[in-house]
Amino acid sequence: MAPAPLQDVLGQFPQLKTYNHGTLIFPLADDISHESVVSALESATAKIIAAIPWLAEQVIRVGVEPGDSGRFKLAPWPADAPKNTLVRVKDCADLMPTYEEIFKAQAPASMLDANLICPVPGFPMRGVLLTFSNQHNVMDGSGTFQIIAMLSTLMSGGELSDSARAEGNRDPKTVVPLYEPKSEIKDHSHMVIKSPISAPPASLKPASPSSWAYVRFSKAMVPKVKAQATATEGFDKSVPFISSNDAISAFYWKRLAIARVALGQDPSARSKFSRAIDARSAMGVSFEYMGQLVYFAATYFTYQEVIDLPLSTIASAMRKSLNDANNEYSVRSYATFIAGIKDKTTLAYGGPFNRATDIASSSMAQAAVVLKFGILGVPTLVRRPNLAPIPGTLYFYPPEASGDLNLLVCLNEQEREALRQDEQWNECTEYIG
Repeated sequence: MAPAPLQDVLGQFPQLKTYNHGTLIFPLADDISHESVVSALESATAKIIAAIPWLAEQVIRVGVEPGDSGRFKLAPWPADAPKNTLVRVKDCADLMPTYEEIFKAQAPASMLDANLICPVPGFPMRGVLLTFSNQHNVMDGSGTFQIIAMLSTLMSGGELSDSARAEGNRDPKTVVPLYEPKSEIKDHSHMVIKSPISAPPASLKPASPSSWAYVRFSKAMVPKVKAQATATEGFDKSVPFISSNDAISAFYWKRLAIARVALGQDPSARSKFSRAIDARSAMGVSFEYMGQLVYFAATYFTYQEVIDLPLSTIASAMRKSLNDANNEYSVRSYATFIAGIKDKTTLAYGGPFNRATDIASSSMAQAAVVLKFGILGVPTLVRRPNLAPIPGTLYFYPPEASGDLNLLVCLNEQEREALRQDEQWNECTEYIG
């Protein structure tokens, strides 16, 4: 049995004491029993645990005292608790819409009640909702995708590769080497929590509660938006290229800025667009590595600038920020800075963030999750359960078979309605809910 990984650095934020969730939705043929599906899942996950034992352990926090936020670590599963097989089963036939109803509606967030499907994978009538949950201090989203890939391989009759086993058991301390004391590192002092966020101006209309909603971004519109985002006028010539993600992110930022200012936001307010970076490439680490390895890139403009500047200026600025952050020096500096702060409750994960003005984005658009899962076949939909709202959040989901992109946004009702009345936004998107 491989030893449990040691403590890492990037997963030590108390704010990460939470779970990542994702749901694959499958149709279930009449001749396939729920029992056979459960058996296939349990058999595959048992092989994953045998190869990577720490996945069946628990995450605990130790050493908390005044001035010290302690540390998160793995520990053996409690001896007096039922064996952790990774699979939790619940029949939701009488609790949720049928698969046909979910598929017809294209699985809006409102149909995926997290109270039902997050603690366990649910099995509604004639369909399967397979929900993945991982503790965020010890695993990031890419780690979840690796679990999904391994499950697909095993349920389809394959075997885990030697590299999957090795990377799954890799000690996190070997992934991001810290710089020696007194080394010159990139400044991350902005992460220190200095003061609470000030109250919104009196002119800002009271916001309704935020909630999650899916928006489908048309494949046909991506080249058109990217053409605007690469227009010569306003484009930073020091930037070699921009991605479709850059273009769509800039477009979303601009349309939301217009909406928020119309709702009373101060045009001179500074807005931050933060993007999560999978730092595996920067650190030369295999994408089969499963630990916490997220870094961030941030771009800043005032709302008036976001509204007035060409889309090409915004998109190229976002790519430049990402290029400046996505490298070994930045990631090692980040880890070294975090390691030097004993009480990590004094740090803001990803840096200070104002939910009223800022946007936090994470992309799963390149994730390989639409795979064959043996008896289950291939999922028809990829979604996230309807969890507690995190205002200002934007997720990119993997393209559908049509090539259209699904975006998951967390906005208040006024913001959503303002976007739905925006002609340029509506030209590119379809509201799912």
